[in-house]
Amino acid sequence: MIRRLRSLDDVRAACGDDDLVMWAAQELSGGSRAWALGEAVVAGSPGVSRHDRLAVWGQAVDAVALVRHALGELGPTYRPLGEVELVRQVAAKVDGVRRPRSSPG
Repeated sequence: MIRRLRSLDDVRAACGDDDLVMWAAQELSGGSRAWALGEAVVAGSPGVSRHDRLAVWGQAVDAVALVRHALGELGPTYRPLGEVELVRQVAAKVDGVRRPRSSPG
């Protein structure tokens, strides 16, 4: 069951204090929200670093459901960020999410 995380302590506990998720949570103010499911967490924040961001952390199977849920709540302008392989797995299963570009070299 997807649960909304209502405090930074909840976010921290759910993601093991992951830097990217904590950054995206933005104090859970100004429209920022976070959710957890199983072994995954997403935190979304509007207009952070000039874009709507959605940090993704954890196991892909749970992250896919969370990203679908978050995009349904927050809207399609949110761009998932996270470990490249995790975002690739999410993008392969969630319509409208683009795969990350490969690094040159």
